[in-house]
Amino acid sequence: MSQPRCAVVTGGASGIGRATVERLLGAGWAVVIADVNADTGAAVLKAFGTDAPVDFIRTDVGSEGDIAAAVARATERFGRLDCMINNAGIGGAFGPVTDIE
Repeated sequence: MSQPRCAVVTGGASGIGRATVERLLGAGWAVVIADVNADTGAAVLKAFGTDAPVDFIRTDVGSEGDIAAAVARATERFGRLDCMINNAGIGGAFGPVTDIE
């Protein structure tokens, strides 16, 4: 049996990133969640359960070493890396656009 395609999703522990992880898992992909928030990442990993082909690594996308470690995690754990989804970001102003100066 061949290995499933594998993606690394930065910012994958919440919001759009988490939704992307869910979509990829639903399509049969293996996924490495790369997120700066270790607590949220661990909780998301636990929520997917031990049967899902998913892993988590704490990753600060501003650190080249952290990105290299995320890529290494994918290839070590799942044997390949087919896609990088660069989703991570830090939000600025929050709230309705009409309330932001």
